Amino acid sequence: MRQSRRQISAVQTGRGRPWTDYSDPVALRDAWNAAALADGWTRPSDWWTVEVDAVAEALVGTGDTLAAVAELGCARAEAGVGVREALDDLCALYRELPAGTPPLAVLRALVEAWAEASVASIHTATCEDPVSGLATMAYLRTRCAELYRQCEADGVPVGEDRALLILDVAQLADATGWESLLFRLALGDCLRSVFSGGETLASAGTTTVLGLVGRNPQLPHRVAALRKRLAEGAGLTGVRAWIEALPPTLPGAYDLLETADRLM
Repeated sequence: MRQSRRQISAVQTGRGRPWTDYSDPVALRDAWNAAALADGWTRPSDWWTVEVDAVAEALVGTGDTLAAVAELGCARAEAGVGVREALDDLCALYRELPAGTPPLAVLRALVEAWAEASVASIHTATCEDPVSGLATMAYLRTRCAELYRQCEADGVPVGEDRALLILDVAQLADATGWESLLFRLALGDCLRSVFSGGETLASAGTTTVLGLVGRNPQLPHRVAALRKRLAEGAGLTGVRAWIEALPPTLPGAYDLLETADRLM
C-alpha cells in the first residue's frame, strides 16, 4: 500500500448518520464488502479480488480511480459477473463515500471495461449479446424449429400458443459509443423485466428486436407495459411494438423472421 493518504471527510447521509471518515483503504474495503453483501451480491466468497483493493487504494490515496475501476470492471466480466451486479456493487461502494453515487465518468469506466472484456472472452458459439442479453437470429430460428416440431407432435397449431413480438427501437440507429452501450443495456433489462419467463428475444438488426412469446389474454397489456418501461426507465421513446401471428408452417415462420423489418 502507498503511504500517502488523502482523508475522505465525514458528512451527513440521507439517513441522518455521518459518513465514516476513511483514511485506511482496508477499512473502506471492508465497509464496501458489507454493503455489497447487504445489497445481495450473489457469490460472497468471490467478491474480493486484487482489483477491489486497487479501487479502495485509489479512492483513499492518490491513485487513478478511473483506471482502477476499469480494471475492476474487466475482472468482474472475466469472473462471469453480470453488468447489473457489477454496477450495484460499485453503487454500494459509493454509498459509503461522501459523493453518495458514482460519478458518470466512473460508471462509464466500469461498464465500458466490463463490455470490452465480455466481448473479448465470448466464444463464437455464444448465442447472446453480452450487454443486452438478446439472442442471435440463428438461435431464434433454432427455437422456431423446435417449437414447430413440438406443436406438430402435440397436434396443436403453433399460432394458438405462441406469437411473434416485433420491436422497432428507432433511437438505437443514431446512438453511438457510451450512449449506445447504455441503451442496449437498458433495452435488455426492460425486455427481461416484462418477459421474464421462457421467451426467446433476439436482435434482428440495429433497431429491431424479435421475440417468441406466449399468446394469452395478458399479452397486449405486457406489450403496453414494455413500451412504458422503455420510455420511462430507459429513455427510449417512440418505440413501436406489436404482435404478429405465427404462420402455420415453419418455412412461413422463417420468411416472417426475415421480413419482419419490412412490416414497420
